Amino acid sequence: DGGHRYMAIARLQSGVTREQAALEMQRVTERLREQYPGSVADNASGRFIITDYQALLVGKDLRRTLWVLLGAVGFVLLIVATNVASLFQTRVAKRRREMAVRAALGAERVRLVRQLLTESLILGLAGGVVGLILAWWTLNALLTLAPPLPRANFIGLDMRVLGFTMCVSLLTALAFGLATAVPGSCSNMVESLREGGYSGGGNRAANRGRGLLVATQAALAVILLAGAGLLVGTFVKLRAVDLGFQPEHVITASFDRTPSRYDPPEARWAFQQQLLERIRALPGVRAAAVASNIPFQQGLNIPVTVAGDPQATEGAVEWRAVSPEYFDVMGIPILRGQKFTDIDRQGTVPVVIINESYARRYFSDRDPIGERLLVG
Repeated sequence: DGGHRYMAIARLQSGVTREQAALEMQRVTERLREQYPGSVADNASGRFIITDYQALLVGKDLRRTLWVLLGAVGFVLLIVATNVASLFQTRVAKRRREMAVRAALGAERVRLVRQLLTESLILGLAGGVVGLILAWWTLNALLTLAPPLPRANFIGLDMRVLGFTMCVSLLTALAFGLATAVPGSCSNMVESLREGGYSGGGNRAANRGRGLLVATQAALAVILLAGAGLLVGTFVKLRAVDLGFQPEHVITASFDRTPSRYDPPEARWAFQQQLLERIRALPGVRAAAVASNIPFQQGLNIPVTVAGDPQATEGAVEWRAVSPEYFDVMGIPILRGQKFTDIDRQGTVPVVIINESYARRYFSDRDPIGERLLVG
């Protein structure tokens, strides 16, 4: 009774959907509201918010991005595999006379296939090892260039990556090695010996096989190129979207924790003022501010209600505490009203600035300037 912001973690039984769980939690809320009158609000803030635990940890919008990336990597892998197959076939075609001589000297077909297949497996394993070495060298650079990812400290090379790489290398070498070694071992000995060396023409079956591989490579490359073009076009459009602030020429620094002597609010206020004065005195600094967090960093989510209208309640509003020059530093325009000033501090009338989406949702029919909000 009186407690808020508790998080419950539950595992759904087999066959139970999230919609069913949400309906059941709505019934639980009604019982709690009857059992603790006045403690559970009869609006949006007095309800359970059910979310997927994995989405809570890694983000809701990241799954689609990773699937797109995985698809692109899969197409590249297919192109590489077909390229390897084409190289295997060309390699066997160049050794047709050698295989014919070995067969003429009594070598069995099984031994010829085994030799070609062994060479293919060795090449496949060598390629996998080289790929792992390159991945190990470039992983840190890729993580540095990539945007911030949740649980990025868990991204690395482990036994699963090693096993996948070896399996793909072995399966590629085995599949395409057999596909080229078996036809290459049963070529016409008389025709191969008469060639006196490698002829780029080869037999019709080999030419059809090479043509099929080239066509497959071209088709996969076109699909990958089309997808890359769509992604580049989307990226260009996203770059043109107005963020609502100007990230250029802005430098940030964070302080995770201050010493215990700054626990009183007055001490923290004095520390921030001294910090800002020193930063403003640095060469090239035009403005400086402090903030609890910056755009695209998750802030403190708290319920906010429009005074006099209990139904106008948002259960989770992202809240930031900022110093007066924050809007100048971030290049955030004030559409209506005025910015914070130095007189807006503890002991004076509390003021708040809302964004355009909040104003449109709860003040669409009236001027929000001068309204009162109940925070928390």
